[in-house]
Amino acid sequence: MNLQIAGDNVTGTYTSTVSSSGGTISGPITGFVSGRIISFAVNWPNASITAWVGHMVTEGGLDAIETLWHLATNTPNPADPNELWESVLAGADRFIR
Repeated sequence: MNLQIAGDNVTGTYTSTVSSSGGTISGPITGFVSGRIISFAVNWPNASITAWVGHMVTEGGLDAIETLWHLATNTPNPADPNELWESVLAGADRFIR
């Protein structure tokens, strides 16, 4: 992940080795900071969006971001509750500079 913070805006690029195709995938980052709180989202080219929210911290002298995330994907039938719930995943990430 490559982040740029200008004022309260976050931009950049996120490259992941986890994708539905099994290869790497990249998407643009857009988000916000407020003090040490950060949120950002990536609009992936495969019709999904991931959003992270968390805190910027210092751990053992290293800058880190502790986050929770949600990933939502398109579903062919959003009226089906099972498909709708299966189309949203959640987790946690720690990013260390």
